[in-house]
Amino acid sequence: VSAIFEGVELPRALHVCGDVGGIFSKLVELPVDILDHEFAAHPELLDVVSDTNFTQKIGYGCVRSDVNIAESVHEISERIKKGIACAGHGRLMLDPDCGLRHLSPEVARAKLENMVKARETVMSNEG
Repeated sequence: VSAIFEGVELPRALHVCGDVGGIFSKLVELPVDILDHEFAAHPELLDVVSDTNFTQKIGYGCVRSDVNIAESVHEISERIKKGIACAGHGRLMLDPDCGLRHLSPEVARAKLENMVKARETVMSNEG
């Protein structure tokens, strides 16, 4: 990973699919600025994150990429609130768990639209 990012001045992100609970303590040692994981499919990762000392921001997968049904704004909002409670407000970067190309275009769009609405809902209630 160090060789890949050598000389890169932009924020360096690493996405790892699946349940990374067993290796998260190793991932935080890598020279990256953002650790991006599937928190919607693996909510137990929040426990690992809260028990680990690290400096990176979190790419917080808050919509599932493996289910061809769009989650509700409420469901996504609840996930976002749990992420904020665990990692802090300024450390989360919201995104889908992984790529949405396996989903129908309509469902993929609905997931993204609901994710944006959920973010707006949470932010308006936080502020």
